[in-house]
Amino acid sequence: MVLPHAYQLKAAAQADWLCEGPFQGILIGDGMGLGKTLAATIAMHLCRDEPGMSLVLCPASLCSQWIDTIHKSWSEVRMGAPYFDNS
Repeated sequence: MVLPHAYQLKAAAQADWLCEGPFQGILIGDGMGLGKTLAATIAMHLCRDEPGMSLVLCPASLCSQWIDTIHKSWSEVRMGAPYFDNS
């Protein structure tokens, strides 16, 4: 089990609060290694009972990391992982 840092919990709480606002969404653009995946996963978990869906945009090389992190958090979630390769 991964224990989030206080700043990740704060980011998730702020994301949850922002999703209630007029834009109903967030962008997390922190630097590498600061825990965006965990903070976003916690935020998605906080609003799991709300109607709608979450969209994660990330490099194709990180899709498996996102899927693994989400499945570790809660296994009953349904998701797809399409990706585009412009090479």
